[in-house]
Amino acid sequence: MTCPVMIIAITAPAWPGIINKEDKTMANITSNNEDLLNKVKLIQPGVPIQFPTVKPGDLITAELINAIMRVVESLDKRVTTLEGASANSWAPVITGLSPSMKRIQNLLYVNGRNFSIDCVVHLSGYDYVIDQFNGSSTDKQLIFVIPLIQGVTDQGKEINLTVTNQYGSDSMIFVLYPALPTIPTGKLNVFVSKSPDVPVLEEDNEYVFVFTVNAITTLDDNYVLEPRAFVESTGVEWPAIIVDDSGTQISPPRLFINKSVPPGGTNSNVNVKVSIPSGASDTPAANLTLKVSSVLNPTGLNKKSGNYMLTVGSEPAPGQDKVIVSFASPGINASVSGDDIVITPNTKDYATLNFKAYIKDIGIYNLEARVENDPGKHWEVQSYPSIDVQIANSDVSITLYIKADSKAVATNIILKVVSNTDVSCFGETSEPIRI
Repeated sequence: MTCPVMIIAITAPAWPGIINKEDKTMANITSNNEDLLNKVKLIQPGVPIQFPTVKPGDLITAELINAIMRVVESLDKRVTTLEGASANSWAPVITGLSPSMKRIQNLLYVNGRNFSIDCVVHLSGYDYVIDQFNGSSTDKQLIFVIPLIQGVTDQGKEINLTVTNQYGSDSMIFVLYPALPTIPTGKLNVFVSKSPDVPVLEEDNEYVFVFTVNAITTLDDNYVLEPRAFVESTGVEWPAIIVDDSGTQISPPRLFINKSVPPGGTNSNVNVKVSIPSGASDTPAANLTLKVSSVLNPTGLNKKSGNYMLTVGSEPAPGQDKVIVSFASPGINASVSGDDIVITPNTKDYATLNFKAYIKDIGIYNLEARVENDPGKHWEVQSYPSIDVQIANSDVSITLYIKADSKAVATNIILKVVSNTDVSCFGETSEPIRI
């Protein structure tokens, strides 16, 4: 009878630090050695474990099989340990975050290593998950836009950031702040603060009027300046330009205003030079206005001054900053189209128009509301007779009530607010109105 031949040769890999030197297993074992157990040695790194060929007729003992199994078990332990160490070496590691001031909607740079393509970023637990990164991201840096996260105030909010892949995760806490505004908001007031010191306005002459722009805004911005001297009765415009203090035209007409905080905001002066043409005495009255509009937010942040009346042959009204009247918004049965206030005609109820008046001093102020050029009495306007201002530097809301029939023609509505004790202290605005 011929016995099968079995050859087994196992080599212990040379892995310093991985070999468990306390693991005692068989080495240099021969099946025909009677003192088998005395040949057991410690496995040494780089030293092969050899089992000589089993010859026909040799007795394969239980001791030999057990020794072989112990060697196999030891090898399995070493491989498992090595695989565990390898997995840990591929887990993501965060070394830092930039920039130093982290804001919503800004790029965040996560620096570290082992950022494989299957990495996922969690912000604040699992509330916000980022798995799409900027194209410039690498295995050492993840780049992404910080999403809109609820509950972030100007004081900041702590956010836990975790990077995860199939091998593990790492976390870091940072403080997140709100996004910086990119569009300015706020409010503007525009009014004539100084008129030319002349006894009367004359045709074929130039005059400079100083407007003050009071701004409360959230961002630095440039503002477009649009002066206009318009004769309503003829549709003719008198030349009006922006000039510096020396009288030289500013082109393009722009005004830079820094971010301005309440309550006072920032005041800036603008010089408007008006040229009254020859023959203007035939149509002597023009309305002078200045419109100021944000470059970054032209539709949301703009203001046109109230009409300042220029009358040839009359003394110009004094400029002042004690009462500033402006149109605020349309109310019931009213709307705005371009520069015009539009009233729905033939309604049972009055339309309402909302105005505002900045009033510097306390006291009683009378309200005078009227519609120009309405000989047929197709317009009707009413208001409260007066307002009692009890706090200095107040913004006062004023509502006018107005009706029109289908024959009402386009005209202007004028609101004048005048001190009960000083008739020279007043503010006035004139707004175009039609049905």
